[in-house]
Formats: sequence, C-alpha cells, structure tokens
Amino acid sequence: MSTKISNNEYIFIRNFSKKKNIGKECVYQKFDRNQLIYILKSKNIFWSQKNRIYILYDYIETTIKKNHDFVIRGVYKIKKIPITPEEFLPEEYIAETMNISELKKFIDMERKKRNVNIYLNEYHQRTSLPFSTFIFTILGLSISSKIKKGEIGYNIIIGFILAFFYIFFIEIAKIYSTKNYIPSYLSVWLPNVIFGIITWFFYWKRSTY
Repeated sequence: MSTKISNNEYIFIRNFSKKKNIGKECVYQKFDRNQLIYILKSKNIFWSQKNRIYILYDYIETTIKKNHDFVIRGVYKIKKIPITPEEFLPEEYIAETMNISELKKFIDMERKKRNVNIYLNEYHQRTSLPFSTFIFTILGLSISSKIKKGEIGYNIIIGFILAFFYIFFIEIAKIYSTKNYIPSYLSVWLPNVIFGIITWFFYWKRSTY
C-alpha cells in the first residue's frame, strides 16, 4: 500500500498489522518538485502509539545530491511522520487483517459510530465462501462432464464467462452496499443465489443427456 503524506512525501509499506502496529518493507520518499532527493528504506517499521513516532529497523537512508549520493545504514531509526496507521490503512485492508471473531466484535463496536457496511461485506463474504466454492465446484463438474466431440473449447469459454460475471456482479454489489443502497448481506448472498440457480440449470441439463 502507498500513501501520499504531503505534496512531496510518500510512504510505501508492503503489509501492516494494525493489531501489532508492525509493518514490513517500508519505503519513505521525499521529492523536491519532481526530483527525488531522499529515500529511507527499512525491513520493518513499528508504530509507537504512545510516543506518536515510527521506529524503522534495519534501515538504509539515502540522500541524493547532484554529484554524490550519501548512504547511511543502521539498526534502527526514529522517524516522525505526520500520519497514523489508521489514516493510511484502507478500510478494506483493516477488515482483511482480522479473523472472523475479531471482525464481528469490531463491527459491533463501530456500528453506532458510522456506516459499517464495508466491514459487513468482508464478514458476509467469509461466511458465504464455502457455499460459493460448493456452487462453482458443482457448476464446473456440470459443464465439463459428458462433453461431446468438439465442445471442449465451448465449455471452457462458458466457464470463463460465468466466472467473470460472478466476480463482476459481486464487486458491483459490494460497491452499492458500501454506499448503503442495499444491505451488505444481500450484496454477497444475491450473487450466490443467482449462480446457484444457474448451476442447478446446468446440472439438470447434464442429467437429461
């Protein structure tokens, strides 16, 4: 994930655990207009919530000059960055880092403060995943079984089209849910219901051969 801190400052972190306040593979960059003048890389980064500072471990600091680059390596470096993890972490990413019980507790706490549909989408998607897997397993078997000569390519195309429409449908539904147009459970379960019906059709068609 990457975040613009100011007009000339950027930070990139490969992944960050909000629970432990620890991130991996951090890169901080500073520009002078369009010219890169400073890079700070570290293998790990720790957010000290009490002191409101970041501590970068196993770092490489590079100051870029016209004639020469000055490089410093060190074990750790304290860095004040005017942004907290809560500000640069996407809401979807926060939900993805929690297990199902943590996510449920988080939703219950946040429900009275704000719209939690973006978190509910993640919660319902996890609970519906076994059903989605079952539906597409049956659908795949129904399409691929009893293939007639010359129909292999045709069936593969049908499978790809259905998979594409399923992913497209569920992502569009999640967007509408996030904007509070439809309930979050409906955004996840409705595609399963529709593709469950499609799967039943292909299974019935297969059994009538």
